[in-house]
Amino acid sequence: IDDRNEPLYNSIVFANLLNNLGCIECHKMNMLEADFYFVEAVQIGRKAVEFSKNEMKVYLGAYRHLEYIFDRCLSMQKRALGNNHAEMATTQNNIGMVYFEIGRINDAMKSFLHSLHVTRWAKGHNHPDTAIPLLHLGRVHRIRCEYGKALQLYNKALNIKRTN
Repeated sequence: IDDRNEPLYNSIVFANLLNNLGCIECHKMNMLEADFYFVEAVQIGRKAVEFSKNEMKVYLGAYRHLEYIFDRCLSMQKRALGNNHAEMATTQNNIGMVYFEIGRINDAMKSFLHSLHVTRWAKGHNHPDTAIPLLHLGRVHRIRCEYGKALQLYNKALNIKRTN
């Protein structure tokens, strides 16, 4: 990203992305690259924490609005496509991301599990799209300090990506 004043650059979401990239580089034993990502994530995270209370209310309000939009989208998709259509998996995954970002980890887990179930049913267990909910479930387990489960899910996702 060229302009470091962009809202995405200064967001918690972007700091999390950099942190995840650092974790991946760490697993690949690329410690210098991992350190670069971790340092940048911390710097951005500090800026994001400096939001005023009103700005945080706007930030959470935006996520709540997204939750409302995705819930409406999900109910319309269920009526039009049924419960096990591949598009349902994408919407469930997006709802899970919103829940994850606002700290509703249990709801995020349920959404990611549903997304995984539907993706596997609609596309098969080894389809590349199956890796997406596996990665997000791994993040949930990592946040819960369930590192063994997180690592298992990350490895499953990696194996699917490597074979496709």
